[in-house]
Amino acid sequence: MKKQIVSLLMSSVLVLSIAGVASADGGNLTSPLANSTSATTSHSSIAIDLGPNANDDLFASGAISNYINSQKNHTNVSQRATDGRNMSYTYNNLYNFITTDFLPLQTYGNVPLQVVQTSDSTTYKANVTYQFANESGTKRSTVFQIPGNITETAQLMSFTNVPQGTASDPIYLIIVNKTANALKIRGNGHTLF
Repeated sequence: MKKQIVSLLMSSVLVLSIAGVASADGGNLTSPLANSTSATTSHSSIAIDLGPNANDDLFASGAISNYINSQKNHTNVSQRATDGRNMSYTYNNLYNFITTDFLPLQTYGNVPLQVVQTSDSTTYKANVTYQFANESGTKRSTVFQIPGNITETAQLMSFTNVPQGTASDPIYLIIVNKTANALKIRGNGHTLF
């Protein structure tokens, strides 16, 4: 049944209210805007594929590894319960970058990710990159950049090269804020299986 739903979501003909798409914990994934209760799924071409090396500076400096290790017992990202295959997250006041908790080990390869994001600024829109990678950056997917505040229509990205993690070397979703003037952003998202 889930594969049928994903097939429908991936079709360009179907547009669903994000409020009607259940998150992995049975709740609803809604727009991060307090006064917005409806967002739809979009297959627009605003996702820019930057290749796998766009976050090289974060891996080379050890920033990703340091962040993951500092967050082992707490996180700025609110995780939601999963069905063992999907993950979902919510973040607020993101200044530079964060990682989510690790991706379920059986989730790799083709991974659809649906996101909403906003900077709460009318002048400077959110500009965010998304990448799946292990702590060291030796295994990583391509990087997708999503420019703009995505609030009314959730953006769906289809990662085709998410590496498989292991218990000792899991894969994380790395979310990097590239918004002008270092404005803080907020958003949420979830994988679709």
